[in-house]
Amino acid sequence: MQRKIPATMSTQHPDHANAPFWHDKAFINTSNEAKETFVAFSELGITEYKWDWEGKLVDESVLERLFGEHFEFFKKNPLGQEKFITFRLPNPKIETEFRIGRAFMNLASAASTAKYFGLPTPPLFEVILPMTDNAEELFALNEAYVQIHKLSHPLYRLENILTNLRVIPLFEDVETILNSDKIIERYLSLYKNKFKKLPPYFRPYVARSDPALNFGMIPTVLAIKVALYKYKKLSEKMKIPFYPIIGAAVLPFRGGIDPVHIKKFVSEYNGIRTTTIQSAFHYDFDKKVVINVIK
Repeated sequence: MQRKIPATMSTQHPDHANAPFWHDKAFINTSNEAKETFVAFSELGITEYKWDWEGKLVDESVLERLFGEHFEFFKKNPLGQEKFITFRLPNPKIETEFRIGRAFMNLASAASTAKYFGLPTPPLFEVILPMTDNAEELFALNEAYVQIHKLSHPLYRLENILTNLRVIPLFEDVETILNSDKIIERYLSLYKNKFKKLPPYFRPYVARSDPALNFGMIPTVLAIKVALYKYKKLSEKMKIPFYPIIGAAVLPFRGGIDPVHIKKFVSEYNGIRTTTIQSAFHYDFDKKVVINVIK
């Protein structure tokens, strides 16, 4: 598989105490999120940025802002090849408004935008479904995107560049994490029946903070270790690579990933391919140390 899989995913979770080194205040509002994305890519060396459509105001022009303001950077570091923006969608069982449809149109139009700028396309092609607890809701995203992409009118100019999504399930409670291999296997079966092939890889995503809050730290850590073992077995069975993601943060209760204890964290969660890097990691430690640890 030729796809570059990120090791680090920056998020919009505000857990920092200090003002960011690029900003004059601690609070980062929506209008500054595109700048934070670029700083994460260009100065800190982070490979992936999670753009959050769940329960918050969203700047829907992120791609136009990034390409328009930093064209030369993205010409050298193309989105979708060297740097990645991954949408976290709202779960339809929690938020029933039009956010998912808007996000889908944003993904489809991003492909046309990149083509217009003469950049590799599609630049955005993955989405995260939070609070996943069954295969059907996961697969429903694939079907919904296909339906939206069938909209045909000259004004849309979707150009059939991004015709299918890569969906990342986020498992957020201990019981679901323990049984997540069954959910994934069911999803892959539905996917193969629909598209006549399996995806080239799969990225399961396990939460670390929320389940520790709701079920305790020790059950959460043990559940994640069991899940990582099961993912390895399922990957071998399905004959596609799995690249697990963990949603961890600086405080020990939330995972204990920071520039000081990074080797301990990597050893503790052996088998993880991608970890979240939240804002306390970015801004509450020496910048040179942060850059070196991310590297």
